[in-house]
Amino acid sequence: MIDRPTIHPGQVVININRQTIDRNTKAAKTDAPPPPEPPIRIQRGRHGKPLNTRRAVILGQDGLPAATIEYDPTGHLLPCGARLVIVCHHGAETATGERVLTTEQTPV
Repeated sequence: MIDRPTIHPGQVVININRQTIDRNTKAAKTDAPPPPEPPIRIQRGRHGKPLNTRRAVILGQDGLPAATIEYDPTGHLLPCGARLVIVCHHGAETATGERVLTTEQTPV
C-alpha cells in the first residue's frame, strides 16, 4: 500500500488535470476549435477555492520564483511534443539523490 501525503489546510496544492489536456488536444482538431481550457489548478489545502491557469510560478521559501509550470496546447515546448513542463530555475533532484543543476549552479 502506498502512503498518501497529508495535505494540510494551509498548504498550496497544484494539480494538473490530464483530462483537460486531452479535451484541449481533441478540440484543437476540429474545424473551429474553442479556446483551450487551463489545465493547472492551484488551491489552498484540499478544499480551498481553486484557481485555474495555463501558467503557474512555484515560489521558494524566500518568495522568489523557484520553478514555473508552463502549458502550451500546441505541444511545442519540447521536441517530443510535450504540452506541459515544469521549468526549475535552480535545478532538480531525483528520488535517488541524483542532482541536475542549472548551468549557473554547476560546480566548477
